[in-house]
Amino acid sequence: MTERIGIIGGGIVGIALARALVLRGAGEVTVFEKEQRLATHQTGRNSGVVHAGLYYAPGSLKATLCAAGRVSIREYCVEKGLPYREVGKLVVASDESELGALAEIERRSIANGVPDLVRLEGQAALRDIEPHVAGVAAVHSPHTAAVDYAAITEAMAQDVRAAGGSILLGSEVTAMTLEGAAVRVVTPTSEHTFDRVIACAGLQSDVVAKLVGAGWRVGDPVPHPVLLDVHRHVQGRYGVRFDSFALARYRDGRDGQAFHRDRDMRWLDETVIALLTLGARRPWLLRPRANRYAHELDHHGAVLDLAPGPGDLVVMGGGCQARWEHSVAKVRRPIGERISVQWRWTSGQGRPVQGASYRAPRHYSR
Repeated sequence: MTERIGIIGGGIVGIALARALVLRGAGEVTVFEKEQRLATHQTGRNSGVVHAGLYYAPGSLKATLCAAGRVSIREYCVEKGLPYREVGKLVVASDESELGALAEIERRSIANGVPDLVRLEGQAALRDIEPHVAGVAAVHSPHTAAVDYAAITEAMAQDVRAAGGSILLGSEVTAMTLEGAAVRVVTPTSEHTFDRVIACAGLQSDVVAKLVGAGWRVGDPVPHPVLLDVHRHVQGRYGVRFDSFALARYRDGRDGQAFHRDRDMRWLDETVIALLTLGARRPWLLRPRANRYAHELDHHGAVLDLAPGPGDLVVMGGGCQARWEHSVAKVRRPIGERISVQWRWTSGQGRPVQGASYRAPRHYSR
C-alpha cells in the first residue's frame, strides 16, 4: 500500500521536502498552504543570500549543509533558468579592534572550503571591491550569491505537480485527529486522511503543534506538582503572572541556541520569562542588542555568562527582551543533559519586572 503523506506549509522547506519525497517515489504527497500562493512568509521575505560558509564552525552540520546547499542550489537555478547572481560578500574589520574576529572568520572560511576567498589589507584594497566601504582589512568571498527563493519554490512546486504530488492553496489546516494509525487533517473546505503528517509551518509551527495537543496554559494539568509549586513561587516573588509554559531539552554540549530574542512575542517591552534549569550547568549568555544599551551592563557591553546550574532560576522582564539578546552556548567538553523549564507572559498585560537572576531554593533542583 502506498503511504499517504501530508505536509503542512508551502514555504521552501515544505515544497523542497515534498519534491524530494515524490521524486523518490516515497508515497502520495499532499501539501497544505493557507495562503493563496506559495512562499509568502519567511521564504519570500528575506535577503535571498546563498551563503558560502564563512561563519559556521568547521566540521559542524551547518557548515557541511551550507557547502552542499550552495552547490546544489546553483545547479538547480542553472537547470531551471532562474536568477543566480554571484554578487560577492565583503566582511570588514572597521578598525584594529576587530582584526581578531576577522581572523577567526578567515580561519573558518578556509576550513569550510569557501571558494576563492581573499584577504584584503588597507582601505585602498577594500575600495577596489566596494567604493563606499570604510575599514582596515576584510575577507572577500566572491561567490556568495543572491537568488529569488520564492521563484525557486515555485519551480520546485512545478516539479512536485509533474511527479504526481498535490499542492492545495488557500487550505489552512484547522484540526487534526488521530484515527488508529492514521491522521485526519481538516481544512475549512475538505478533509483528508494520511499515514504520516509533517509540519513545515515556519513561524506558524506553534499554531500547528497546538492542533495535536502541544502547549500549556495556566489551569491545564501540569507535568509534575513541583512545576506548579515553582510557578506559584515565582509569581509571588516577583508579582507577575504567567500565561504559558514550555520545555526546552539540550541533549548534550552539541545542542545550543545562537543569540536571539523571542521575536514571536508581540510585547517585548513587557514580556516576563522565568527559566528554571534542571540538569547540567551550561553557559547562558546575555549581551546588549545594540550599542546604545551597553551602558546598562557593568562590563561595558561585554557578554555576561550567568551559567545557571541545577535549580537556578533566571527571570527576564521589564524591557530585557527588547534590549538584550540571550544564548545557550555550545560546549566542546562532555556534558550532561539540560532541560530548561520556561514560564512566559505573552499577552501584553501585567506587571513587568526588571531583568534579574537568583538561585532558587534547593528543593527546585533535580
